[in-house]
Amino acid sequence: MQQRSLAGISLALTLGGASLLAAQAATPAAAPPATAATAAQPAPPAGRDMARHHRGARRLFHGVKLTPDQHAKLTAIREQYRTQAKPLIQQLRSERVALRDARTRADTAAESAARSKIQDARNQLRTMREHWTTDARAILTPAQQVQFDKNLAAMKARWQRHHGQSQARS
Repeated sequence: MQQRSLAGISLALTLGGASLLAAQAATPAAAPPATAATAAQPAPPAGRDMARHHRGARRLFHGVKLTPDQHAKLTAIREQYRTQAKPLIQQLRSERVALRDARTRADTAAESAARSKIQDARNQLRTMREHWTTDARAILTPAQQVQFDKNLAAMKARWQRHHGQSQARS
């Protein structure tokens, strides 16, 4: 499994390096260099990645006709949970870096602590997602809730199929 993932990483780096060289050749020489602050922050998803990022919410509401009032309420709920999730996502990112650093140092105690913190942040995000689903469902009419529940069940089944297969291979 590790060899397969290392091969995938090296392939991704090779392809990424080729596209980076092509992009550098296409950019003018007068482009300002990236500062340390901008280089340290991950770029926001763009293009197809952004569409993939928002696909889940679109799937949940597929076939559900929302009124403008419902849409406004759902937007407000999404923003509320997004602001609550931001610090947890930042914590998750920093703990992943700490885990990677602990692995390179072969520090099993730090690795275990980082894994524990990652699991705690994931659990908090999972709970937050469940609360968001409950709040979003409460805005819908009973007829809309039926379609929403079908979409939610289909998403859970798709997730189980995907993750069940990858866990079986490990």
